[in-house]
Amino acid sequence: MDKIEVLYEKFKTLRNIPKIKSNEDEAYLLSLALVDIEESANEIIALLKEINTQNEEESIIENLALIGEDLRHIIYHIKHSKYYDYLMSDDFSDTV
Repeated sequence: MDKIEVLYEKFKTLRNIPKIKSNEDEAYLLSLALVDIEESANEIIALLKEINTQNEEESIIENLALIGEDLRHIIYHIKHSKYYDYLMSDDFSDTV
């Protein structure tokens, strides 16, 4: 069983996971999103480690752009998740 299936089996019976009246199952979509977010986070960690060993400005800038794409991917999954969509309405004005 892969990571998505393991999470799906845990999530599908939770009462606070929204039930969608379409072909899409929110428990499955949440499982997929979280696994994709994990992969993007791991890629960001790897890129940061790479940046720490780099001295060439062009390489550092290129890796920062790649980190931006991974962040965009994470935001996509947050924005399109019914479970976490409330995060997109937060303006974070009360954070430091």
